[in-house]
Order: sequence, then C-alpha cells, then structure tokens
Amino acid sequence: TWPATKKTVVKETWEKRFDDLKKWINKNGRIPSAKSSNAIEKSLGRFCIRQRMNKRQEKLSKDRIKQLETLLGWKWDSDNKNSDDPTWVKGK
Repeated sequence: TWPATKKTVVKETWEKRFDDLKKWINKNGRIPSAKSSNAIEKSLGRFCIRQRMNKRQEKLSKDRIKQLETLLGWKWDSDNKNSDDPTWVKGK
C-alpha cells in the first residue's frame, strides 16, 4: 500500500480532534476554554481558536464550518480575546 499523504493525515487528525471536541462538549455542556488548567480542555480550546482563525482567513472548508456549527454552544464571534472562555460575559 502507498504511504498516507499529508492531506489524508491532516483530514484524519482534524476528524479525530473534532470527534474529541464533540465528546468533550457533550460531557461538559460547554465549549472548552484555551485558558483552562486542564490539559485536555486547554488543547481542545486551542483547537477551537484555530478553527475560528482558519475561518477568518478563509482556510476552513464549508463542510468543516457546517460540522462545527452543529456543536452545542459553538460561536464564530471570537474577536474578543476572552470569548473562548466560558466565564466571559459579553458586555461586562
């Protein structure tokens, strides 16, 4: 068999991270924070930030955008540096 291409590996990695994110949200009822002291939550929070950044830079496919939008509590408006933190309340 041929070795996996970089594109195939990236797709599989994204799908795995998305699946991990979905499971984490279903268990915890919120989007993970990149500021968490918990390593798993922090890693998933950073993944969320990267997806928002990729969308702003038009580097995120329509399929991935749709997938992310199915997640409980998902928001694209992360222009405030604290918006990935579930304790941050807009307007305060």
